Amino acid sequence: MEGYTIPFKDITNSQNWGWTNRSLPEGIYTLELSAGAGNNVFENGELVGVVRLEYTYGKVIVEYETDPGFYLGEIYFWIGNDYLPEKGYFDGQPGDIYIAAHVTIWQLCSD
Repeated sequence: MEGYTIPFKDITNSQNWGWTNRSLPEGIYTLELSAGAGNNVFENGELVGVVRLEYTYGKVIVEYETDPGFYLGEIYFWIGNDYLPEKGYFDGQPGDIYIAAHVTIWQLCSD
């Protein structure tokens, strides 16, 4: 979803790294799920799956899919009319939504 992502550091004073998106109109989207992309540098991370999002008729269905050998740990998900819960403003079009998805990824290791 190139062009849709916004680093947390651009919209909040948090020291956490990660991304949210620009406002999304209703539609079907596939978002990349990266691990280890510290300090918002995609190139430092690894693509480990996708997050599928279906936003139709005012309802949202979300599906996480990891690549073989990667497993979901904790899942954190934000969906709303603001970039993130702490921001407190809305500049999208009525009916648009913002998404921020975070998970801890476990990788199966061999000895």
